[in-house]
Amino acid sequence: MLISPQRARDLLAELTRPCPMRLATAALDTRRFHHHGHVFFGDTALEGRKEKNRWWFVADEVEQAGRTLAGLRLEPGDLVEVHLPVRQPGEVRGDKGNDWLGPDTNWRSEIISWMGNAALYEQDPDSDWNLVHAVNPHGLPGSLTMEAFRARFGTMVRAGTYPLDHMTWSGTSWLMPREYVELMDRWQARDSELLEKARVCRGCGSLGPRYGAWRAPTPRGYVTLCPACSVAVCEPYTGQLAGVAYTCVPRTTRPARFLCRLCGLSRAFTWDHCHDHGLVRGPLCASCNTYEGKGVRFLERPGALALLLDCPACEREQTLPERWRVDVATEHVRGLERHGRCPIRPRVQDTTPTDSGLTFTLGCAAHDTVWSRSMTAAEIAVVVAAFVTAGPATAS
Repeated sequence: MLISPQRARDLLAELTRPCPMRLATAALDTRRFHHHGHVFFGDTALEGRKEKNRWWFVADEVEQAGRTLAGLRLEPGDLVEVHLPVRQPGEVRGDKGNDWLGPDTNWRSEIISWMGNAALYEQDPDSDWNLVHAVNPHGLPGSLTMEAFRARFGTMVRAGTYPLDHMTWSGTSWLMPREYVELMDRWQARDSELLEKARVCRGCGSLGPRYGAWRAPTPRGYVTLCPACSVAVCEPYTGQLAGVAYTCVPRTTRPARFLCRLCGLSRAFTWDHCHDHGLVRGPLCASCNTYEGKGVRFLERPGALALLLDCPACEREQTLPERWRVDVATEHVRGLERHGRCPIRPRVQDTTPTDSGLTFTLGCAAHDTVWSRSMTAAEIAVVVAAFVTAGPATAS
């Protein structure tokens, strides 16, 4: 029997009441299906089923996960050492960068990463920064305490559990309940196994990158297709929804039917649209849709400007949506402004909207100098229009 995500969360909360540890039923997030089609609760993989454009869970799997965690017994005296690469005071830092991290990403190395990040936040800026790489009497880097560590990273969830809840410092090593460590190791092994299977292209069997770069949504769930196979099964987008409002896109016209409008290599994931005018620009794959948030770096990508001008209103007005106008104006100011005769392009520390336009706070990294420069809305419009006019010839 299939049950809704909310029913699955309610069922888990009910079944795990006897569980001796804090659990996060909210971890049953359907967005996690993108990785390999499952989400974990404890070491049980819960498969996502998609029907009628909605995600569902299998009731038997949810019940199994709940009963498994409810039966977990964390004996206070049955603790095992968790091998974390803590550093001793005065130990010389390695040549391979941040060796608070192990060579492979797993739940142990993630805890070490959290430790390092928390220590950087807690470090006194006037102290010796080499100390942030040394273990203190609490078993933590720098001046970090367990209270501060839990305050910053105690809500981090893995496999529906809170790892920092179970850490104890013995004075020489970190300890955790044996059953919890075994549970996390089983989860890690099963998760890695599913990630490896999800890398295999459904069309030709070739092995893709990890963490879903070839994964694409379909009406029946996510599939893995390499760029070549995506081209073979998807049709190119030729403006089928040009001028259509994003809120009026028919549910039957799915982006997964098309190749990505920008890269042309992967199955599309979503309908990209102009947020100023609400009009569809075209289908984008998950990778290109994410890259759109890179600001000017995105505008410099071949075809990016042409995509933005696929909004008929922007093309007609020879402008860009507001977020891009700010980016273009920012790069324009960085190109013009200098601190005296210093050749280094300044960095923009802040951009503040004003009644007349924008004010930029700039800084010279070479001379530790800060100043401001303003542009009126009319000046910004001229700069953006010039960019749009000159851009398509080189950016499309």
